[in-house]
Amino acid sequence: MIIKSLSRKGGFGQLADYFCKSENSKGDFFLWNLKINKEEKNFIIREFLQNSEQVKARKNGILLYHEILSLNGEDKDNITPEILLDLAEKYIKLRARDALVYAKVHFDSNNPHVHLMISANEKKSSKKIRLSRAGFGRIKKRLEEYQRKKYPALMHSEVDHG
Repeated sequence: MIIKSLSRKGGFGQLADYFCKSENSKGDFFLWNLKINKEEKNFIIREFLQNSEQVKARKNGILLYHEILSLNGEDKDNITPEILLDLAEKYIKLRARDALVYAKVHFDSNNPHVHLMISANEKKSSKKIRLSRAGFGRIKKRLEEYQRKKYPALMHSEVDHG
């Protein structure tokens, strides 16, 4: 599994629009630490915006992370939305347990993947969710280990994260 992390200085609405526009997203989504229990883009955006107001505004400050968990297309026949959402949930528990998260499954390319919008601060807190390069590496290894044990059929999606 390839994990990509992109920091963003804003654009909650733009990112949510991108998540929802895919014709092949199959409607499978995941919400973490959000008050609502269904996918309503405007409410999700509002919660992310309200949460970001807990942090003192800084010029060029990071407001959210756009992260992608991508599996190899050769495993496509063995990948379901439920598997991607399970991997996303495990990733969030390792990476940002106290953050707001909106995740959306996409099958719109050869490689099935899930997009995650993660708040840069903990819910209702000014505490930032910063991750060092080494910490990110440890999380990738632990998630890869989880994937190998729980989903051994996804052998083409295994990556040696060193």
